[in-house]
Amino acid sequence: MKKMILYIFILLCYQSWSQHSIYNFTNYTTKNGLSSNTTYAIHKDRDGFMWFATEDGVNKFDGRNFKVYRHKESDPYSIGRGSAMAIEEDNLGNLWIGTSVTLSFYNKNLNNFINVDFTPYGVIRSLCSDNQGNMWVGAYSGLYYFETKTKRIRAYRKNENDVNALASDVILSIFEDSKNRIWVGTNAGLHQLKADRKSFIRFEENAQIPFSISNNIIRSMAESSNGDLWIGTDSGLNLRSEDGRFLCFRNHQNDVSSLSNDKIYKIVFDKEGMLWVGTEDGANVFDTHTKKAFRIVNSTASYQNYRSDFVGHSVREIYIDHNGLYWLSTFQGGINKYDANLAFFNHKSYNPFDVHGLSARSVTSFAEMPNGKIYIGTDGGGLNVYNKKTELIEHKSLHKIIPSKIIRTLEVIGNKLVVGTYGDGLYILNSDNNQVKYIKINRNRTGDVPINCLKVDKQGNIWIGTNGEGVFIYNITTGNLHSLKETHNLSPQAYSFLNNGYTTAFEEDTQGNIWIGSNGAGCAIYSPKTHRIEVLNHRNSNLALDRILSIYCDSQGKIWIGVFGAGLCTFDSRKRKFIQYDESHLLSNDLVYKILEDENNNLWVSTNQGISKFDTRKKTFKNYSHYNGIQQSTFNAGAGIKTQSGEIYFGGLDGFNYFRPSALNVNKCIPKLIFTDLKIGNKSITADENSEIEEPITIAKK
Repeated sequence: MKKMILYIFILLCYQSWSQHSIYNFTNYTTKNGLSSNTTYAIHKDRDGFMWFATEDGVNKFDGRNFKVYRHKESDPYSIGRGSAMAIEEDNLGNLWIGTSVTLSFYNKNLNNFINVDFTPYGVIRSLCSDNQGNMWVGAYSGLYYFETKTKRIRAYRKNENDVNALASDVILSIFEDSKNRIWVGTNAGLHQLKADRKSFIRFEENAQIPFSISNNIIRSMAESSNGDLWIGTDSGLNLRSEDGRFLCFRNHQNDVSSLSNDKIYKIVFDKEGMLWVGTEDGANVFDTHTKKAFRIVNSTASYQNYRSDFVGHSVREIYIDHNGLYWLSTFQGGINKYDANLAFFNHKSYNPFDVHGLSARSVTSFAEMPNGKIYIGTDGGGLNVYNKKTELIEHKSLHKIIPSKIIRTLEVIGNKLVVGTYGDGLYILNSDNNQVKYIKINRNRTGDVPINCLKVDKQGNIWIGTNGEGVFIYNITTGNLHSLKETHNLSPQAYSFLNNGYTTAFEEDTQGNIWIGSNGAGCAIYSPKTHRIEVLNHRNSNLALDRILSIYCDSQGKIWIGVFGAGLCTFDSRKRKFIQYDESHLLSNDLVYKILEDENNNLWVSTNQGISKFDTRKKTFKNYSHYNGIQQSTFNAGAGIKTQSGEIYFGGLDGFNYFRPSALNVNKCIPKLIFTDLKIGNKSITADENSEIEEPITIAKK
């Protein structure tokens, strides 16, 4: 009984972990400056630069830009010819790179390379720096021990007549464990170097011997925190016990918690003790306690850059740094980066081949029904319904009832969905039985008016903002529809405002007043009690510009306005003036399309350059961009919602982003500050005899 309880507990722990482990990746390819989409080795140096060994030279990456080092026949201090296959850093922080013909030492003082000719020894496949700071070099012609100070090389080669020698000269991987033992992976088995440093113990595949290693092709090794040695082979993942037995873990076709593929290129432990496994068919995160794997799904839309999806199938290299950055390279798929510290936003984009995806690329509006279903309005694809639990989207087939596929705005009143279209009027959909009622706004014209925005007030009235014909109010109970222009005793200023006709936003404040935004006439406050209209604009209240994109009343009763090209404005009700927060206050962009508030009273705004969080107490912005998974296209005015559960959605020209503010990571990892360039007169300055600096700017001390 105790065993059964333990088994159930472990199973539930695994299910919980696998369901909540979401890895969002950023992909880098040649489009971003990487010299090749196939990377063989990855390393982060002590200064924080990332190094990528590719089939077309070596790349140094500073987080934004790639510096490519290629061989030049005319320059003896350029890196060696051919592909770069391996990178290793010795105990002094020196960087070594293995190429087709050289073992290259990077001289960071001069930003060039000192090459050791390896032509007599063959193409370098792997490198390992030992505890003495010397380099073990694996080639296709044997194993070599390179003393970094004396430059002496000792060779270990295959000897068919000696069982204590290497079984093959093809060295695929080298690893030094915590006991300073050297392990060598070949295409003919695993080898452990004996203490005499002259001979080896062989571990070979043998079907006649129980618990022998599963395959002789050994591409990668890793050690767990408790000293267990794990080996990646061409036929599964092996765990070696101290008595020399091997336990193998393979792919099982009907078990999604098994490895995705048996051909393993790379294995690495992260700081949580999870084993990351790169296979021929994707990456796996393997729990060494439960012996279960979580598969990282490949993106089917790899043509898009900077997506939150993993790009590529065959994972050739994995590197995890101490700051929680994960770098995975795939064959011809570039480099995928997962930052465990990074706040990442979910992104649903349009895919014409996904029957459970969005029906159009541009998302214009959202509305949440009492049952939690989220209706999505699109530009050209009609209505969609998003199921938050399954993350699937249903296309609402209402084209026979609602002819327009251009849904501009949505609102909810009870169990009814109010649908504003661009050119086909207003519709009210009963979500229980799909019955639709059409409300014609302008009875004097063919078709109907284009609707820009809607708002259901506390009295149950539907406020309708049109593109050129002003404001209308519809009472769903009485069926009465009238124009706000019909209000009696309008002041000249109010009449002029309503004559503008281009209404862009509504909001109801805590007093029950309706705020109306316009395109060109500022905003107005309508009092249902007095039927008076107060106009606020650039001239009389310091409104930054008179073009309004969004209006929001926060939990404290304060009004915020998103202005076209002038940022975020808040209204001082005592002084009857606006206070502006724009790019000069570090807002990401001055086009504010939608304003929402989270549980901690922070404002979240969608802009033309991502999403920004505004701390209303500190009056500071924190900006998020495509590096955080946010769509690179423009957001749509008014397209946003905060759900009953606290999630925030913003819609744009490339689908929608959604997130839970309280779940976003706060990056506490502060990188080392390194200068990467010095320019005088917009010209980069390099270190030489006649230069202003004597050393490269990255290491210059003065």
